[in-house]
Amino acid sequence: AARTFLSSRALAVAASCGATELSVARRPQVGILATGDEVIPVENTPEPWQIRRSNATYLAAAINNAGAHIFRNDHAPDDLEITIRLLRAQVTTCDVVVTAGGIALGERDFLPPALEAIGAEMLVRGVAQRPGKPFGIWRAPGGAMIFTLPGNPMSVAVTCSRYLGGFLRKGQGIEASPERVTLVVPWPEHPRLTCFLPVELRAKSGGLQATPRPLRNSGDLAGAMASTGLVEIPPQTSVAEGDRLCYYPWL
Repeated sequence: AARTFLSSRALAVAASCGATELSVARRPQVGILATGDEVIPVENTPEPWQIRRSNATYLAAAINNAGAHIFRNDHAPDDLEITIRLLRAQVTTCDVVVTAGGIALGERDFLPPALEAIGAEMLVRGVAQRPGKPFGIWRAPGGAMIFTLPGNPMSVAVTCSRYLGGFLRKGQGIEASPERVTLVVPWPEHPRLTCFLPVELRAKSGGLQATPRPLRNSGDLAGAMASTGLVEIPPQTSVAEGDRLCYYPWL
């Protein structure tokens, strides 16, 4: 049937029916563009002001998990001309470009002027959420979609799991609504922002239950290992024990 994911079981059924050819959706071709002079290759030893390229590693694995194909994986230093060149190369060869970092308004954030230089159309810039507030979506003149993720590791994980994963799957004909799960403890509201809370999901007799696994800080990727995904808490919403929330697994 249309929109069927070709799992091992689906392929076995097709084979048993003698189907030697199947019409399929093409896997989206995705480019990754991480940014920043302070970001160094994983195999290097960082100086106190440097960090290893964990964002690019996360994105590569997440994009693969979403069923897309990584066509390019580049790194842009803090240089406007190089950023423009790499961004232009990616939007002309990829269906989707995912950037990490360099999207704020600081003097060394070169993605906004690079996007302007290639003529990209801004669709979303800034989301009232925590973490991931600087997240944005742009469209290149040739039609490639550009997802601009903040450089903070947990912001990358949250915006990738909440927005990018669904977009890539929809491009392959796979659509699914988020599960609704039960939070096992109350949680305070935020007056202005949608909050994404890491949780550990477990199946209980009463259904799927989510236990909060809050992080020490916004770069606590190691702490996120204790969680299976995140729940979305709307602004001005004080969550009581037993309330049901939308759940997004980590991509």
